[in-house]
Amino acid sequence: MRYVFGAALAAVILCGCGEAKITAECTLNGFGVGQCVFHNAGTAEGNRTAIVTVNRGALGELREVVHSGLVPAGDVRERKVTVAGMARLCRPLYESGHHVRWTDVCSLVVEYQDEQ
Repeated sequence: MRYVFGAALAAVILCGCGEAKITAECTLNGFGVGQCVFHNAGTAEGNRTAIVTVNRGALGELREVVHSGLVPAGDVRERKVTVAGMARLCRPLYESGHHVRWTDVCSLVVEYQDEQ
């Protein structure tokens, strides 16, 4: 019985049972500076990648890749992100005294993928 328990414990340790469940949220300001917050609600450590894309149609697109690094189970990692050139690409226009925000001229798309 003692050997069975020891073998079962070794199998659990070696298999790395559990699963990382990492969610992420990325935000940017009009200068292209922001952060991505990675939260692991799973039972195992893991990694995640965020691909931050700022698009202004035919005028261009900018992309930055943000890696979470290793996130232990139940923990949070914050990573800074800077999309260089975004302030120039998404420069708001001022029409007839109306303020136009960068989000009115550019779109922000964040895609996530698990790292292997």
